[in-house]
Order: sequence, then C-alpha cells, then structure tokens
Amino acid sequence: PDRYAIIRQIFGITQKRTGNGALELTISLKCSPFKYNLDNDPIEYYDSPAYFTTNGSIYSEPFIIAKNITAGFAIALNDVALTATGLTGNIYIDVPNRVIYQILNGQKTVVQGNTSGKFWNMVLVPKESELGPYNSVTFTNCDSIEIFKNERWL
Repeated sequence: PDRYAIIRQIFGITQKRTGNGALELTISLKCSPFKYNLDNDPIEYYDSPAYFTTNGSIYSEPFIIAKNITAGFAIALNDVALTATGLTGNIYIDVPNRVIYQILNGQKTVVQGNTSGKFWNMVLVPKESELGPYNSVTFTNCDSIEIFKNERWL
C-alpha cells in the first residue's frame, strides 16, 4: 500500500469476448515506481491564508479536515475552490478517494450533495527549492484546517 507506479508506456491492450456482448480487457504497462508517504504529520492552520511547502518530487493528493464549520464554508487550495452549504461541525475532504464526508452518530456519512467545486483537483505542488513553490490554502467559516499532505516522490 505504500508503493504505487507511474505508467511510462502502454505495451498493448488485448480483448476477449466473455459472452452476452461483454469484453475482457488485458492491459500491459511499463511502470516506474514511486513512494507515497501516508505517515506524515498533519499541519493545522487557524488563520487564512496560509502558505506551506510539500516535499517530494511529484504532486500529492491531500486529506483535509475542516473543523467546526458554519454556514457558508469555503476553502481554496492552490486556487481550486470548494464551498459547502447546510453543513456544520467537521467535514473530511478525502481527495485521494474522491469523497467528502462527516462522522454523524459514529457513522461515515457522504455529504458531497451539499458541496460544489472540483475538489478532486486539489493537489499539492512539490517543493522545487528552498524558496518555493509554495502551496496556498484559504478558508472561511471554520475554526481551523488540518492537512495531511500525503507527499509522494520518485
């Protein structure tokens, strides 16, 4: 689970009919592995805007917790915006798994119907030098934002 791959070349795609018009596809790939760091410590911001760097050599997909949100919550990560209406409490923006949810009565409840924006485009830019680039996050109507960066590198 801590190793993924970047597809470098597609060698071939073969197909076979399996009945009732269905096809079975076999895809052969040449891949380069990269590591995916899920054990990094979260960073928490209480003031907006906030700027930070991300280690690694390729973009990463963060996991974000917006704490104690009130009506009219909005967040923008590197200019990718998300707004939420009709929600209070904490919301969990799980970019790698493409889901936004709350924990209500001990149950994970999907709340994407109360949000708008292409949150799956919220990616972090890797640090290229000590001077940047910097990732930026702005938010309104919540106490704080906690970001798990999920840094990746080749």
